[in-house]
Amino acid sequence: MKLSGIDSLSYVPSHWVFNYFKRFVFFQEGPGLRHWQFKENGIKVICVTNITENGIDFSGFTKYISEEEYLKSYQHFTVKKGDLLLASSGASWGKVAEYKSDEVVILNTSTIRLNSYKNKINRKFFRWILSSSYINDQLSVLITGSCQPNFGPTHLSKLQIVIPESESEQQQIVDFIEKETLKIETLISKYQKQIELMQEYRTALISQAVTGKIDVRDWQPKTK
Repeated sequence: MKLSGIDSLSYVPSHWVFNYFKRFVFFQEGPGLRHWQFKENGIKVICVTNITENGIDFSGFTKYISEEEYLKSYQHFTVKKGDLLLASSGASWGKVAEYKSDEVVILNTSTIRLNSYKNKINRKFFRWILSSSYINDQLSVLITGSCQPNFGPTHLSKLQIVIPESESEQQQIVDFIEKETLKIETLISKYQKQIELMQEYRTALISQAVTGKIDVRDWQPKTK
């Protein structure tokens, strides 16, 4: 093991390499679109609120710009299938989601698309790096604004990462994370269902007790 070279991270395997985030990753923030540019239909715009833990979600909030304006000025902000989207402002800052659709969409301000440079970082491994606490810790230091937290490409350029150079080792880490997180998610789902059943039982118990369907006249609290 060796010191990582990153303040928020202590020791890492001795064969892992340290460098700045920008050496491994392409990133681009969306343009500062104005409210008068939004239309009733056209090309969808990914906003911060569309980036969720379960992916890109337009069901509750959707903005558009005209196809004409897209073709004229904003094609270079097109999000590609497989790009990772990072929320960079407000209460959602730091949330990451992968864009999995073939539909043409563009970035809005405070949304950043990222992709690892070819053959440098396994895409899935890169996704987990973005979700790690040591990246979040660095962003917490770099972020500006107290009421409205915000960061951008300038801040991302200052991020530092440390990774195994071997693609096979990166894939092994991905396989481990996916297997273990699936176990955790399965347990959470199991206990969530049990909690829901207990809540239903609690509601039914209260209802039956207050309507006299349960005779409590002979009931006595248990003593230790």
